[in-house]
Amino acid sequence: MKNILIPILVLIFLVGAGIAEALIVNNIFEDFIAETDKLIELAKNEVGLVITGHFCVDKMQRADAGQPVLDETTDESLLRRACDGVHRYGGKLFFQLSHSGIKGVESVNGAPPKHPEDFTREELDRLVEQFAFAAKKCKESGADGVQGHVE
Repeated sequence: MKNILIPILVLIFLVGAGIAEALIVNNIFEDFIAETDKLIELAKNEVGLVITGHFCVDKMQRADAGQPVLDETTDESLLRRACDGVHRYGGKLFFQLSHSGIKGVESVNGAPPKHPEDFTREELDRLVEQFAFAAKKCKESGADGVQGHVE
């Protein structure tokens, strides 16, 4: 299998004789309905794999003010709408899950970025729980998979 990166937004995976394309749509919650429509439009136009922009699993460690958070406050119906719409056209939908770590923005989060050495064992355990929770919420919403985006 070959992976080809075409600029930063579009990935093409060559698998045997078939081609599946994926487009990463950033900051999907800035206007979730409009962005969801874009995800669905990709599937309608025969993009086989659609990957969202990265959802942060920790609201206190976002990479920018527009970055969506996928936690216990997330409206699952919005996730389900995206999944159902992409599936309607035969596409697969993956949600990208992240934690900004050292790329966190203090002016957005009210706290400095977290370097790996700054985490306590308890904080790391909590981070694992946050990723697991977000992945489970994606699965329950009908997602076909998740991609871990870690820095």
